[in-house]
Amino acid sequence: MLLTVKLGSLTLTRGSIIPLLVLGVLHTGVCYALYFLSLKDLSAQSSSILSYIDPVFAVVLSAVLLKEPMTPQTAIGAVLVLGSMLISELQLKKKE
Repeated sequence: MLLTVKLGSLTLTRGSIIPLLVLGVLHTGVCYALYFLSLKDLSAQSSSILSYIDPVFAVVLSAVLLKEPMTPQTAIGAVLVLGSMLISELQLKKKE
């Protein structure tokens, strides 16, 4: 349904409240809590890598699981993000 219908036609029923709460509390709230709790134990570079890789995996998973089209621009962007992360990691390893 991903907002392909007008917002006025969406209704909240008893059957949709529990899945909505599960999505909001567990899938979003718990994951973000774990993410932000883990930041205190990670280096700045590792936490930034997690921030950059998140949208890449979101796009790839939406293409694989939801069969959404992946445009060449999206694929190039993903490769650029992953490539820059690899270069950054390799430069960090050389300094150590």
